[in-house]
Order: sequence, then C-alpha cells, then structure tokens
Amino acid sequence: MMKLIIVLMLCTCTWLKAQTEKGEPSYSYFFLKGGFASSDMTSFKDNDIQKLEKDRRIGLSGGLGVSLAIAPWFAIRPELLFTQKGMSAYDDDYKNGFRPYYIFESDYIELPLLFSFTAPSRGALRGNFYFGGYGAYAVNYSMKQQLRNPITDQVVYENPEDTDDFIPAEAGACLGGGFGIDIDGFMLLIDARYTHGLTEIYDGSDQVLNRTFTVSVGVGFTAQ
Repeated sequence: MMKLIIVLMLCTCTWLKAQTEKGEPSYSYFFLKGGFASSDMTSFKDNDIQKLEKDRRIGLSGGLGVSLAIAPWFAIRPELLFTQKGMSAYDDDYKNGFRPYYIFESDYIELPLLFSFTAPSRGALRGNFYFGGYGAYAVNYSMKQQLRNPITDQVVYENPEDTDDFIPAEAGACLGGGFGIDIDGFMLLIDARYTHGLTEIYDGSDQVLNRTFTVSVGVGFTAQ
C-alpha cells in the first residue's frame, strides 16, 4: 500500500509541476478526505437476504487521491481509500423465545478510478459530478450470530460464524458528486457518493453484494 501511495504522490507532483511551468491555470489538485460510510447488502435475486430486516452498518471512510485535469471541465480521479462495510440482519423466526441476529462486518482497501465533470466556475466555488468503477480487497472481515432478548435487546448468546466462503476481492460501480471552495491555493471539499458491488462477496451466495453511501469532507492542494 505504501508503494501505491508513493507512486500516486509522485505522479501528482509531476503533473502539477508541468502545469505550473506552462504558466496555465491549474485545475488539478491532490486531496485528503475522511467521513462516514453507511452500508448494507443486497441481491439482484429473490433470496433469503431480501427477506431479512436489515440495519445498516455506520463505519468510517477516508483516504487520498488526485484530480488530474484533462480540461477545465473534465478530470480523471484515481483514489486510495479505506472503507468499512457490512450490516446487521434479523428475522422473526424466534429460537427458544430469542430473536436471531446476523452481524456482517468487513473493512476494505478500495481503489476507485473516476471520471469527473466540473460545472462552470462561479468565483471560488467548483461543483462536480462523477462516475466510475472501483476494485477493493477486504483486509478484515467477520460474521457472527447472536440471540437477543426481543424486549430488552440484550445479547444472550453469540457465536462467530465460519468465513471460509467469504470472497475478499470486490469490484463495483460508483456514482457521486460534490463541490470545492477554492481558498488561496487550498480547496475545502465536500463529497457524497453511492457505490454498488458487482461481484458477490460470498461463494455460492446467490449474488449477495455490498452497497454503500458515503459522505466525506477533505482538503485539496492545488498548484499555483
């Protein structure tokens, strides 16, 4: 991962330096960001996961990236992110009077590649819309079953589940937008995006997929 970060930073510095030497306004910038991710799982098929009551997992998301401007209105944005995904699910098939809960948690390193379109600038404000894809790999994952008291919600039993069928590699699509406020060479960034996995995360799971909504804030560093 450190090699990827170093390569990304070197490419960014080279690109920004080249634009500065040309004496042209720079629309490229390097950025750091962090925020929250709200995620659950779904399927395109009619299976058990569609019948469960689901609670989204609220986790963290953050990382770095670069917006490489090809034109004032268009940029390519590679990113390197850490995102927490998962969910809790339960049904009404009580066991000995207790409600079963299933908790899925996974932490991913993501590599999005996005195509960003910037709206015409009005002063220091820059709005953007983007889409693209991502590849990801889970560096941590777990699944456990609980039995809870349906009245007090107290956990009376917990058992880790087998994760041998978990598939750590994931690929998916991304759609989002946001805006930046240019402040004397720095940019205050606000970003919101939706990502949907296109590869199943459990072997033989009838295409159970991750889906995540992320909101983040960050700071960008532009060339002068």
